[in-house]
Parts: sequence; C-alpha cells; structure tokens
Amino acid sequence: MTYTNTPGRIGERGIYTGESSYNASSDADKLITASALKGAFDSIPTTDTTTLVCANPGVCDLWTIVDQTAMGPSAASGAACPDLMSLIGDVEGTGSGYIFNNGNMRNNESTYGLSQNGTWVVDYGDGKMISGKSQCTSQIGTNNDRTWTNPTISATLPDSTGQYCYCQLDGYATTGGSIQSLSAPWVFLYTMSSTPACALFCTLRCADYLVKVGADYYLAFRAAMFNSCGM
Repeated sequence: MTYTNTPGRIGERGIYTGESSYNASSDADKLITASALKGAFDSIPTTDTTTLVCANPGVCDLWTIVDQTAMGPSAASGAACPDLMSLIGDVEGTGSGYIFNNGNMRNNESTYGLSQNGTWVVDYGDGKMISGKSQCTSQIGTNNDRTWTNPTISATLPDSTGQYCYCQLDGYATTGGSIQSLSAPWVFLYTMSSTPACALFCTLRCADYLVKVGADYYLAFRAAMFNSCGM
C-alpha cells in the first residue's frame, strides 16, 4: 500500500521478486525485493580506480590520491577498455623504461617498476602511462608496409624465438595513480634482421614506436596498439 495525494485514499504498488522473467509492460512500476537485487549485485564486476581526497579539510589546496574500487566492468577481464586515443592522443612520450627480451639491456626499470625481461613502459607525462610486453616469435606477420591498416593480431603466439617482433599492451594509467591492467592481443611490429637481433631490440622498438610522433608510421602503430584493447 502507498500514500496518495488524495486525503483518505491509499494506493498500491506491485512487488517484483525476480522469480519470473522481467516483463517491461507489467513489471516496470513494481517495487523490487532485496532477494531480487542480491543476485544482480553479486554479479556486477568491479574495477580498480583512484579518487582525490582533501588532505587539509577546510582549505583543500592539498590532495591525496587514494585507491578505490568502483562498480563496473573489470579492465583485467578485457570487458572494459579505456579510449586511449582520446585519453593520450598523439602527444610525444616524455620517457620510457624497458628490459630487453634477453635481459642484456635495461633502461629506467626501477623508475617504472619493471622486473621481467621483455617488458616496457611509456610515459606521456601528466600521469599518463602505458605498459606492455614484447615477444619474438617464428609467426610471420604483416604491418601493411608500416601503415597497420590490417596488421597481424594474435591472442597468443606459438613460441618465443624468431625474428618476428610483436608488442602487447597490458596496462595504463591516466591520473598518476597505479597502472591498471587491461587485456589486449599481440600486434605485429615488424621483421627483424635475425633471431638474435629480435632478442636484442624488439622490446626497445615496441617502446620507441609508442614514444615518438615524428613520422606517420609511429602514430599508425600507436593507433593499432591502442585500438587493440579488448579485441
């Protein structure tokens, strides 16, 4: 029973328990029970994000970045991917870190928290970063003459030895917080001169192509990588 605007008159609303399939024509105005909501809330995934908290209440000219969990598709599951082209665009990177596939060369690995061979981070400034992996393989690929209009994209690679260099996104940050994980396939970069050359330089080239903007092919590869998220 519900109140109405007419003195002495009561109204009524139906109750939806979720025991039967929802029918918009007959169930839209019903009150929903806790039991019907519970299953829906239990199935809603979460995603890690950050928020700003005032560090000096009353003045609030200092802020602290605090991790939080929000309702929404999890980027780690591949269900949600940020629009990196809009968030980062065609700005040139301000720095990078990487560890070669063979581990022989390292650059800024401690700055960006890298520890595994074949990993890299590209820093675009203002708290915007992407991270990823590189892998050399025997799987032949194409980059459409460095236009990446329809490049070879693979969910998995058959091996980790060869002269064909692939790159993969696995994380991003846009607010200066911790890097959030995401799901993306391997995108073919280009063919190295030999297997040893690929082991030496594949990681560097993945990062380098995502840092630079001085040629059309850099931005073409960036677009292919950013748009691969969630594929």
